[in-house]
Amino acid sequence: MVTDHLEQPLKVGDPVVWCNYNRLYMGLVIKVMPKRVRLKNILTGYEHQPLPSKIVKVEALPKATLFAAIKGQGD
Repeated sequence: MVTDHLEQPLKVGDPVVWCNYNRLYMGLVIKVMPKRVRLKNILTGYEHQPLPSKIVKVEALPKATLFAAIKGQGD
């Protein structure tokens, strides 16, 4: 079972946050693999594969993020 930085189990569809260099991303888990997790960024739609130790599972994403994602789809 793959776990995040706080030892919470990860499954498909979980909302997560992760960092890459100096940026913080929010997204959803698409696929769980033995050593990596495939994530989809909510704002851009790009997929990332960070190590599970760099990911933190959250209960729910803020509404402002979801509104920004919907607004960004029309650009």
